[in-house]
Amino acid sequence: MFGFDLGKMLGGDGGGGNGMIMNMIMKQLASPGTQKMIAGKIDEMFAHLAGTVKCEKKDLALLLKLEMVPELNEKGEHLLEDDGKGVAVQKLTQKAIIYVMVGNKAVQKIAIDQFLAMMQEQG
Repeated sequence: MFGFDLGKMLGGDGGGGNGMIMNMIMKQLASPGTQKMIAGKIDEMFAHLAGTVKCEKKDLALLLKLEMVPELNEKGEHLLEDDGKGVAVQKLTQKAIIYVMVGNKAVQKIAIDQFLAMMQEQG
C-alpha cells in the first residue's frame, strides 16, 4: 500500500545486500555498549548453566547443531504426514539444538526455544 517491502527491509533486496532494518540492528549490535551488555549476559548465562550442571564456568561450552526433530502441535502431540506412498509417518522439522558440554561430554541437550525461555526466566 505504501511501497514498503518488509522482507527487503529485514532481509535484503535480493541483490545480496542487507535491508535497512538489518543495517540498523547490526550497527546497534556492534556498538561498544551493546557488546559489553551482551558479554555480561553471556557471563550470567554461563554462571547459571554451570550451576545447573554442577561444574565451573571455565569448563563449560555450548555446541549448536541443526537437527531433525519430531514436529509437535500446540498440545505437544506428534504430527503425522503422508510419505507419498500412502503411509503416515512422523513429521520432522529442522530445529537448532544446544548441547551443554562439560569437557568433551554433552551433559544436557536443549532445544533453542526452550533454552531462550530458560535464559529469559533466569534473567
